[in-house]
Amino acid sequence: MQKFYGGSLMLCPSFISKNIFYPVWDIWDKSKKLQVLKSLEKSQWKESVELELYQWQRFKDILNYAYLNSPYYKKLFDNKGLTPDSFRTRADLPLLPITRKLDVRNNLDDFLSIRFDKSALIQAKTGGSTGFSLELYFDKACQEHRNAAALRSDRWAGWNLGMVRGELWGNPPRAGSLKEKIRHELLDRVFYLDTMQINGDSIASFLNVCSQHNIEVIFGHAHSIYIYAKYIHEQRLSVAPLKGIIATSMMLLSHERELIEKVFACKVTNRYGCEEVGLI
Repeated sequence: MQKFYGGSLMLCPSFISKNIFYPVWDIWDKSKKLQVLKSLEKSQWKESVELELYQWQRFKDILNYAYLNSPYYKKLFDNKGLTPDSFRTRADLPLLPITRKLDVRNNLDDFLSIRFDKSALIQAKTGGSTGFSLELYFDKACQEHRNAAALRSDRWAGWNLGMVRGELWGNPPRAGSLKEKIRHELLDRVFYLDTMQINGDSIASFLNVCSQHNIEVIFGHAHSIYIYAKYIHEQRLSVAPLKGIIATSMMLLSHERELIEKVFACKVTNRYGCEEVGLI
């Protein structure tokens, strides 16, 4: 049985998706994600000295904002006799109090900025791998910056806006609402291989889709990509070289990377991140 999911999205050339649908969607969604992406891609070419100055200014901006708007940090700094002006050079960084997960968990509301209504923020949770999960809150601007940073990272790996890609996940998402279906067709442009039901038939079907639609980038669970590559290798199947492979969700072992890169004739990019800060 065929276990991949997609639509008629491949009928649209990628340059139309990139140059028309992406900008139009940002306008429709009242988003500044593409503007942020442009800014990030511009800043990455700055000289190291200029970047260090920029980083320090951003650090000072964050300190000032936290001191003026977070009850927790205001109290913490005052108790330690610190203000944002206490940090004049990088040599002063050891003065910065360390925030622990338990501090966030026990003082969540005091961490939040007084400029925002908690009910209007985007809520998320960490995975709880250390024993307990944390509730997190972001405003829309933060979420857009995280998403833009992910787009930039994927572009480093070989993908580009508008490109059709293959993804390997267990129980892949299905577009439900009309808006989600439109987004899937015009922007996301993804074919999924459901790795919860992976077998020879489903892999053969997915390979056929990748060939038919000239899919040049695959993304997904690291070990699932390895299983996919291992099957192709063992069956001596012929596949076209890819432009990029993005592996995430678990550690990619050396022998797995070696086989994947051999089968698809391209480098694997490890994506690593967390709910707290996005991609790292």
